[in-house]
Amino acid sequence: MRGKVRRKYDKEFKTMVVNLCLSGRKSKEVALEMDLDRSMVQRWVREYDTYKDNSFKGNGN
Repeated sequence: MRGKVRRKYDKEFKTMVVNLCLSGRKSKEVALEMDLDRSMVQRWVREYDTYKDNSFKGNGN
């Protein structure tokens, strides 16, 4: 039996999700609409708040 496949999201997608949250939509609502986990959306928002345009650099591969 195989484990879950880890999905990867590019910087543009993450930025779009963050912008939806920053425009006043609730993270729970955005997560449901985009089929994401709410905690991941909240983590992306926190990262963007901390690093702004330097957010979502990836893992270097």
